[in-house]
Amino acid sequence: MDELHEAEQFALSLGSIKRLEPRLTSIIFKIGFEELACDIEKAIVAATAACQEVKDSKKLKKIFEFVLLIGNICNSRSNRGKARAFEISFLPKLVTTKADDNKTTILHLLAETVERLAPNALNFFEEIRHVDRASGISPEQLQKSLGGMKKSIGDIEKDLRVFKPHNSEDRFGDVMTKFYNVANDKFQQLQTMFGKMEKLFEKLAVNYAFDPKTYTMDEFFTDIRTFKDQFIGAHRENAQLRQQEEKMRRVRLEREKREKERQKKLKFHSLTTNGSEEQVIHEDLMDNLMSGMETGAAFPRRPRRIRVADSGRTAR
Repeated sequence: MDELHEAEQFALSLGSIKRLEPRLTSIIFKIGFEELACDIEKAIVAATAACQEVKDSKKLKKIFEFVLLIGNICNSRSNRGKARAFEISFLPKLVTTKADDNKTTILHLLAETVERLAPNALNFFEEIRHVDRASGISPEQLQKSLGGMKKSIGDIEKDLRVFKPHNSEDRFGDVMTKFYNVANDKFQQLQTMFGKMEKLFEKLAVNYAFDPKTYTMDEFFTDIRTFKDQFIGAHRENAQLRQQEEKMRRVRLEREKREKERQKKLKFHSLTTNGSEEQVIHEDLMDNLMSGMETGAAFPRRPRRIRVADSGRTAR
């Protein structure tokens, strides 16, 4: 033994340990457990929060009411004009669905309607902040992760039942027993949280009339997130279009103003050119009148009467 190199001695020591592979598997699981549990917990918390936010958001419900209203108005000529609900999966399609005028989309019409009739609901996305995170969370994947965690914890329990110390310095049993208790408690907690998340999503499925088995949670939140992003974009585009139209209106008014001024000048120039002779006569007349007023010629004096005192007659 002493003649062997350190690496060879270490390999020989490991080989003498019974059930070495299960031990190493348990140790590896222990090393990564905290990170795994943290990731699962964060995902469950985000998904649960998103479910609760969508369920409680009054502004989102108001948006959905307008979606249904506009949809019924657009389909008023068909049997679909009296719908009482719509599929959430239809929301991302509003951006490509044309309105009756065939110029704008239902989504842009929706954004304009909400802005005019319920402006307080425009920021509905602030009430569903966890939707983005929840859209990337797969309950199926969470279930697999929890299933793998449960199996690994169960394997540790089995190993501890048959555990026999390799020597007096073998602390595997003590260390793994403590870890097993902590890991098992955490697993039970995560399992409970996952169950509550599922029940909350099932309530959403009832409220919005869909099958949670065929329309999964990540699909649901992906459609909500996509619609939310598209709505924000449509509202911004509506504002930009209004600004552009206002700019064009001002340009048109300015052009019309300049055209009126140009026509006025042309008319004045035409009158001045055609009436030049009359203008000269008029100016001469005014000059003579002013000169007469200054000299008094414009106001000739009447002859004075002369009285003859002795004859009693008046001579002119």
